[in-house]
Amino acid sequence: MIEKMSCKGIKVLVAEDSEATQELYRHYFKELGCEANYADNGEEAVALVRKNHYDICLMDVEMPVMGGLEASYMIRQITEALPIIAVTAYIKDKNKELCFKAGMTDFLSKPIYSSDLEDIILKYTKI
Repeated sequence: MIEKMSCKGIKVLVAEDSEATQELYRHYFKELGCEANYADNGEEAVALVRKNHYDICLMDVEMPVMGGLEASYMIRQITEALPIIAVTAYIKDKNKELCFKAGMTDFLSKPIYSSDLEDIILKYTKI
């Protein structure tokens, strides 16, 4: 298999509590060439944004300790520039409205596919 490496050099923050989903991201990012840090909950994601620069954030909406909505709101207090992509299986109009109010930029539906992940990363980052 030839690696795409279309996202080489892009730094991604992934806020996701599922180890299985984190492994899926690792597999996709290896193929795409992204560098990634992982947070198991929103609180960890906010702490990582305070310490590091990221080009994009993939934020699970439902996580323990601090969910994606609250974490996105707090990240917006730190930076307006970071694209925050809601990753959820439940994209309904009401959920979209809540996500936008919290400061999220866009949505990615679960299940996650490599091509959709690549598209959303390239849409919001400059290489």
